[in-house]
Amino acid sequence: LPLVADPLYALCETEEELAENVKKAYSKFVREPNVVVKIVDTSNRPIAVIFGAVKTPTRLRIKKEVRLSEIIALAGGLTEMTSGRISIIRSKLAGCHIDQSQDSAKIDIKITDLLEGKDSANPIISSGDMIEVVETKPLYIFGAVQRAGRIYFRPDLSLTQAIASAGGITKSADGKIIIFRKQQGETKTIEVDLRTIKSGKQTDIKLQPFDIIEVLEKGKRKQDTIPYNFEAEKRDLSQLPLRVIE
Repeated sequence: LPLVADPLYALCETEEELAENVKKAYSKFVREPNVVVKIVDTSNRPIAVIFGAVKTPTRLRIKKEVRLSEIIALAGGLTEMTSGRISIIRSKLAGCHIDQSQDSAKIDIKITDLLEGKDSANPIISSGDMIEVVETKPLYIFGAVQRAGRIYFRPDLSLTQAIASAGGITKSADGKIIIFRKQQGETKTIEVDLRTIKSGKQTDIKLQPFDIIEVLEKGKRKQDTIPYNFEAEKRDLSQLPLRVIE
């Protein structure tokens, strides 16, 4: 500013606070200066994103104060795949609700606390926030089942429960099952005969997150390699629809 030797910083100041700082700086040169500060353009603020277990993952241009619960509602609400946790990554440059000595901060929120109306679980969302409604870890089942696709992991999920979640086996199933499981960077295969489990001769298999289950069909050979790649499902957040909150 003209005549003012020291810079005045606007980051994390309100219009009124910045106006008062400018007024103090010029009071050395002008008697009772009248200062008004107005924000005229917010288009350069970083985009916030909400993704994960919401119905409509969305990019957000935030132009007014808004809280987490409102953002979730704008994203269509939660899906059944939620793990019960929300993680917010906040950059130092993204907003003013962070210790400026840090590069970024992570805020972990329990969805139960949010639903119970706890203020601490419903923070103000800043431009640039990355809001992940954390999904429960998935498995994948395919082959001779009624509904091939993703199944979401829960503690103590067994093989027979996973098959039931997929609608059960089809008439073309031969009873043999292959479980592809990654351990320490390598893929391990577990071969199971469903008939021995049902007869009580073998203990039901406890599944792990990211297991891939193939229910073999009659006359078909088992896969030699992992037939599904969870990494390929990752979405490009930059391609999500953009919504303006004003």
